[in-house]
Amino acid sequence: SYHHVPIRLVLSRCLLSNVLGIPLFIEKCILYIEEHGLSTEGLYRISGYKNQVELVINKLIQDPNYDLNLLQIPASAVATAFKDMMRKLNEPILSLEQFDDCQTLTIDQLREQNFSPLKKALLRTSDLKYRTNKFIFKHLY
Repeated sequence: SYHHVPIRLVLSRCLLSNVLGIPLFIEKCILYIEEHGLSTEGLYRISGYKNQVELVINKLIQDPNYDLNLLQIPASAVATAFKDMMRKLNEPILSLEQFDDCQTLTIDQLREQNFSPLKKALLRTSDLKYRTNKFIFKHLY
């Protein structure tokens, strides 16, 4: 698999959304995907075209406020760009160590406990990571 972004993105230096307080590139990508791609089968599984993915990444790096709608590209390209940019963060927004308590639980056990072990694990992250994870989880759910 090829890597589109030759740089590291420093989470603490990412421009944040005024509304949600999460990295703007995450908000922009997910809102675009929700507007244009929710009916796309395999949205996160099927890669977008390399040139479109690189265009999305370059636009968002040059101007985090860039309106992705101007590009008129498939949501799969934005989803691939989003995944690439997440991989390039200098630190994970979720780390396995935080979830030691959850690793042995089944999904049914988590449901029975109203997902409280996951919530507790998320609360052990920074405010920025908590807000970001919450936004991504809502999108994926």
